Amino acid sequence: MTSALPRAQHLDSEAIVVGSSPEMVRVAKVIELLPSKPRTPVLIVGESGVGKRHVAAALHRATFPSGAFVELEYSRASAQLAQLFSDPEKAETDPLSSGTTLYIHELTEAPTEVQARLLQLFQHMTEGPNTVRLVASSSRDLGKAARDGFLRHELAYRFPMVLPLPPLRERSSDIPALVARFAQTTAQRFGGSVVTFTAAALERLLDYDWPGNVGELYNLVERSTLFSDRTQVDVDDLPPLSRRQSGFDFRLPPNGISLSDLERDVLVQALGITDHNQTHAAALLGLTRDQMRYRMAKFGIPSRDSSAPPAPPRHDRSELRSRKQSLNSSG
Repeated sequence: MTSALPRAQHLDSEAIVVGSSPEMVRVAKVIELLPSKPRTPVLIVGESGVGKRHVAAALHRATFPSGAFVELEYSRASAQLAQLFSDPEKAETDPLSSGTTLYIHELTEAPTEVQARLLQLFQHMTEGPNTVRLVASSSRDLGKAARDGFLRHELAYRFPMVLPLPPLRERSSDIPALVARFAQTTAQRFGGSVVTFTAAALERLLDYDWPGNVGELYNLVERSTLFSDRTQVDVDDLPPLSRRQSGFDFRLPPNGISLSDLERDVLVQALGITDHNQTHAAALLGLTRDQMRYRMAKFGIPSRDSSAPPAPPRHDRSELRSRKQSLNSSG
């Protein structure tokens, strides 16, 4: 097994918990408390883009400063976990079994065989002498995921510590501090002086809903600072941002719209916001994953991992029978 830093490691883990909002003060207190409980499994929950992976890394550094942070990859997670259990004597001396954080991103998306291995890991953590903490994250409620068949019931209630991360729209008072930190991180990565944001630019950022959460804000700050030829980013340097909405406020234009085109565009937008994660995109639209897949097939929207469009939607027998009777009567 090899250690791995979180993806997008240029986004400083500690930067995610920057801010003085009550929500993030609570998160910071939990991160301060948990190092004294190195074996406690932790579940980090929150919307896509809130920084679950980076909070896991921050928790690891606070607990095991010199230990290994290992992110389980779905393609190799079963083999990674199998290696840990293949030789119990070796496991006791393996550097990954002492002061190690094992992190699995989006637990409810884990394959069945990986979930079975994770149950073994829980048993190992309970009985073994080693210091291994399991940190998992999820954008979905584990109980509901278990009822819907996405997660083994035994895993749904194995996390005594649940750490919720608020979406950025609920901690908007932290945006100025986050912008300053992200601008500093960008300057360190690419060189040059730290670019600041004008009061008007910050006001525009505060007036936006941030569907992509902290990840979207980081990308905006990086893009705006890299392509600005001034020492300050002003409103004109920002990409178009829609105003904060108090509710759904769609207005039909006088010349009408294509409802089909609108539905397809909304689906594509949801997939873009969630990095093409169909489960998360479905949640944004109030759909189940099966309903999301049906609509993707209906509009020929390919999955990210396939260049071919999904299979056309199936029709149940009653619908086909009804269509056949309609054709016969018209004939």
